[in-house]
Amino acid sequence: MVAACLLLLHSGCASGPTVKQGFDFSRFHTFAILPVKAKGTYQDPTLVSRLSGPVQETITTTLVAKGFKPVAESEADFLIKADFDYFEDQGRYEERMFDLQMIDRQSQAVVWSDFSRNKTDTTLPENVVRQLVARMLDPFPPGAKAAAH
Repeated sequence: MVAACLLLLHSGCASGPTVKQGFDFSRFHTFAILPVKAKGTYQDPTLVSRLSGPVQETITTTLVAKGFKPVAESEADFLIKADFDYFEDQGRYEERMFDLQMIDRQSQAVVWSDFSRNKTDTTLPENVVRQLVARMLDPFPPGAKAAAH
């Protein structure tokens, strides 16, 4: 696992989703994506401005394909929070993290989350981010048939 984390984002190190035990995901039908509130990194200063749109598009496309409907934040059953974070690692490399959280709008509790962490010294390509987001959302919703939404 440690060796895998040292690879570039193209392969990535992901945790697999964390799910709130006993939560009934079948009541989720609508969603809203919260604005990404992060800044670019030293190695990739345009990261957020370049990739927040493709991240939101990929989230929307993936969830709509599973039968969920995008709506205004005030009407959503669940909210999606996507965050980029980073820190320098020995000056040349950056440890980049992408975190995805599903928040039950009623309780404001995080009920599902996943993250990917990668060490790199390159600019992150849009297609790689799209693939990462789609792969992270693949197991959502847990224990429910997406067509039922």
